[in-house]
Amino acid sequence: MTDQPQDILRAGARIESLLELRRWNEARPLVEALLARAPDEAGLHALRAQCLLGQGDHASALEAANRVVALAPEDEWGHRLCALALGKIGLDQEAVRAANEAVRLAPHEWRTHKVFAEAAMGVPERSLEALHAAHEAVRLAPNEAVSHTTLGIVAQSRNDYTTAKAAYERALAIDPNQPVALNNLTVLQGTVNLGRAVRGLAQSLRSDPHSEIARRNLDRLAAAFPLRLYAAAVMALLGGLLIVSISGGPNLASWTVALLLLGGIGAYSVLTARRIPRSVRGYFGRRLVGSFGAWWNWFVCLAGVAVAVCTCLLQHGEVIGMIALRPILIGAVVTGVMFVVNRSRA
Repeated sequence: MTDQPQDILRAGARIESLLELRRWNEARPLVEALLARAPDEAGLHALRAQCLLGQGDHASALEAANRVVALAPEDEWGHRLCALALGKIGLDQEAVRAANEAVRLAPHEWRTHKVFAEAAMGVPERSLEALHAAHEAVRLAPNEAVSHTTLGIVAQSRNDYTTAKAAYERALAIDPNQPVALNNLTVLQGTVNLGRAVRGLAQSLRSDPHSEIARRNLDRLAAAFPLRLYAAAVMALLGGLLIVSISGGPNLASWTVALLLLGGIGAYSVLTARRIPRSVRGYFGRRLVGSFGAWWNWFVCLAGVAVAVCTCLLQHGEVIGMIALRPILIGAVVTGVMFVVNRSRA
């Protein structure tokens, strides 16, 4: 211990409070100041590893965690922190080994099973072990929102959406602001209602402004927006093509299809914009046009709408529709695949 252990204990309590609030940037200088006075305190190195993990400096976090293991090899905390850092770096097999050692040292500590589940989830052949570990974490800590969230994540990775949804709902019943559960449940429930999904992700970001998961899912929803409009254009094209082919040219029915398409797109866009919280409206708007992929989605969408409208309104529009039908249908299949992939990845 140092010459002023009570001061260090009080400062350590302050640091732990900051870590619970995810205020990594404030906690880290305090930890490092204490380490200058007590360089062999394993607990301080563990707190520093947590700060570094929160800041995204995973390599330095691993060094700090290894220091904890060197100072206190029989303490599960160091091995658990090593597993977290190794998983962030992408060394999944090594993360599983570290997490397994933590479980061996503390088999009745729910956090060790949680970390093992997260690590094993990254190794496909150990997916079932991850699920068992997640269930064990819930059994040991049924009133901890994080344990239920971990079960939801593992179940979702195995495409067991029923179990995942129930786990996230239980986590939110315990802690309504649990950011990961809020984010993932929003994605599972909100794939049809875009505005609802964005609102849920905005709430998730308010709970955890640094959530990379929520931002990635916002990006995917922004990419999906023009694809949804494209799907409406495909339906209008098929309907309009059928009408003009039967009637021999544009008529009131085909005009109605075109007007419904354009009016529906306008109304849907306005309604969605109004439902998006102001806190993420600018970010969401930038993601709509912020990459080559986004511009390509808009090009495909506008091309589909233009073809559908021309087919419904122009004399001999069925010729345009028939020429464009094959690439449009191919695009529709690609749209469907992208929707499924985006949902599974989210």
